[in-house]
Amino acid sequence: MSTIVEKIISSIPNCSQITDDDKPLYDEFLKSEGKKYPYHYSRSWVFIKQISQGLGVKYFDKKKEHLITIAPNWGGTIPNYIFLPLGINAVQSVPFLAQELSKVLEQEIFVKKVYGDENKEYLLKNGFQEVPSSGNTDFKKLDDDKYPEVVCSVDDIIKATFGFTPSVKMDSFKNHIRKIKKKIFFGEYEVLEKNLTKELQESFYDLVERWSSNIAERTAKQFESGADVKEIKKWMSDVYYPHFIDEYAGKVDNKNIIAYLTFLNNKSVAFTSAYPINQNCLAVNASFCDIGYEGLIQYQFFSLAARAKLLGYKYLNLGSNDIESQYLYKSTMGEIAKVYPYILKFAAQKN
Repeated sequence: MSTIVEKIISSIPNCSQITDDDKPLYDEFLKSEGKKYPYHYSRSWVFIKQISQGLGVKYFDKKKEHLITIAPNWGGTIPNYIFLPLGINAVQSVPFLAQELSKVLEQEIFVKKVYGDENKEYLLKNGFQEVPSSGNTDFKKLDDDKYPEVVCSVDDIIKATFGFTPSVKMDSFKNHIRKIKKKIFFGEYEVLEKNLTKELQESFYDLVERWSSNIAERTAKQFESGADVKEIKKWMSDVYYPHFIDEYAGKVDNKNIIAYLTFLNNKSVAFTSAYPINQNCLAVNASFCDIGYEGLIQYQFFSLAARAKLLGYKYLNLGSNDIESQYLYKSTMGEIAKVYPYILKFAAQKN
């Protein structure tokens, strides 16, 4: 157990380390709020496991009514982020928890994955400040909840791919996917998809390296400070490798875990992973590809939509967005709804 985690547990009442034994508890809380939050990206045990990465702590209040997760932000090592308050009026426990964490860690404390205007307003009145959703020019202050989560219709993606009329405008999607469809149809590309296994570790690593190198260079140009290409590449690479191999390889059941590599002419060119939020919606927790193949991004989402259709899902939540360009390209996949997850910074406890 990390010394930081031990310090939190020993200093703050009703805190304990998150383990696999906590899955039934989280599932119970998540299910109870499912109707209120039908498309929301973070409402899954898979998400809790992914952000915790061995450093997760749960706060389960004395009355057993509020379940709150404490974990690092993506790629971090200090669990100073409070995630996803679960339970009736669970947001009311967040100011106390933030106050105690700030004393123990002596660091800035943030709360993420807060859904609902009423919860945001409560926190703003109780010691929190909203993190601006635009104007950030420092990569080191980047956060992946700056822009809304995009929700798409499975049927719309499939219709647009085959030239039928979707319920929303998808002209950009159609134009891009048409180019790769043509090359697949005429045999220039041979497509093969393989569920993630330990045997594919080398292919997965190779793709992560290519993708992170290309995206790091593009991303660095969008920021005025803190955007060292090597640091960005390492940060992006570390999010997926070796974590996804350790967590998902050999465990893909295409029910609770969907994770697969796409090969074109025997070269790994794309990776896609998703998990169910509920019986109607899948959340995409990883989707990246070799950017040298035009239309491949669109093909990834078509492939996932086809799988989702066979499994009975109606919607895809395409995940969090930290950069405006990322949010805008996801919107072209046939956005039918937006989900606004708020992020706030703890300032001071009001007396």
